[in-house]
Amino acid sequence: MKKHPLQMAALSAALLLTLGACASNNEPGRVTDEDPEGDITVIENQDEEVGEPVVSIEKIDELEQVQITDWLDDNTAIVSKANTELDKMELAELADQYPRSLYYYHVDTDEYELIQAEENAFLGSAELSPDNTHLLYTISSLGDPVFSVLNLETMEGFDLTGDPIGGAMSASWADNETIVGASYAGGAYVATVSGELGPMEHLDEGALYLVQQSGDRVYYNTNSEPGLQALDTQSGESTALPFDNAGGIYPSPDGNQLLVAQYNDSKMSLILSDTAGSDPRTIAEGASIAGVSWSPDQSMAAYILQEEEGSQAGRSLYVYDLLSDDTTQIAVNLEQAFTSWSPSNEKLAFVEWGEESYSSSIVYLNYALQGGSDAQTP
Repeated sequence: MKKHPLQMAALSAALLLTLGACASNNEPGRVTDEDPEGDITVIENQDEEVGEPVVSIEKIDELEQVQITDWLDDNTAIVSKANTELDKMELAELADQYPRSLYYYHVDTDEYELIQAEENAFLGSAELSPDNTHLLYTISSLGDPVFSVLNLETMEGFDLTGDPIGGAMSASWADNETIVGASYAGGAYVATVSGELGPMEHLDEGALYLVQQSGDRVYYNTNSEPGLQALDTQSGESTALPFDNAGGIYPSPDGNQLLVAQYNDSKMSLILSDTAGSDPRTIAEGASIAGVSWSPDQSMAAYILQEEEGSQAGRSLYVYDLLSDDTTQIAVNLEQAFTSWSPSNEKLAFVEWGEESYSSSIVYLNYALQGGSDAQTP
């Protein structure tokens, strides 16, 4: 796997303005970084192959105190942010904060349009159904979040709670009408957008950790047995995959490939394979890997990598090109973060959060053919 340093590496709009005039003068084999005091550092990458970047940055827009979690279209993101139209939270521990509501963020006009609000609650982690008709999101204040489903046409919804599942521990879309996850009652559950909710057939017991469905396969493991399994929902049979300590499972949009975050002693690896775990390819390795997401056309994968435990360099955002086997560093010195792609692949959002703050950045990407100078959009 080849790595290319970006010709323009930046973490904020201010840094982009600082470097904009000289970005074209950055030499191949270098990464430009800026510390909090404003000192710019150029890092040599003598051990890495030098070549024309497959991915380069056009610009980065930063949104303070906003969490981007999904995209409706290329100019409309789904976000969570403080709603100052509501009263502050009633709980004493949260009394200095406003509730967080869900909004459409219109990128071209920099305007917010309210989707859903609730008094004394933080709404977040919103994810659109594949057909963009429903929204899956969380409701929280203190304690574990509650998952809820909203019909974006009728604006009616329901929570994934109560008998017979005891509540949803996790939730993700299986298709346009179906949500799956691990339940507090044990095993996995299945919910539909019409409000039906019940245990998943053939997987209705056990303390599950990962639950992710793609097509007719449900990938899962348990707290005590971290090896990854694949349940065929048609036959009811489970097959062990060659990942004995899986911490994350990310099926490709077409369901034909997998990205698996695998623990290996004190390290984590991000592994690309087919749905059976065959022909595995390690694309990243370090102390921790998070924020994994596929581009909609599945030509790219984004992830957050911390190379060494306790490293002062922090975490970095990378984009991996599946066709060229190239990896491009997008941003450095991140806190905890997750990522999401716009439908065209031209924008990549990453959200950072710390103990008391959070922010989002939208990275505008240009694509170039290997060894070519003309940028192209896939």
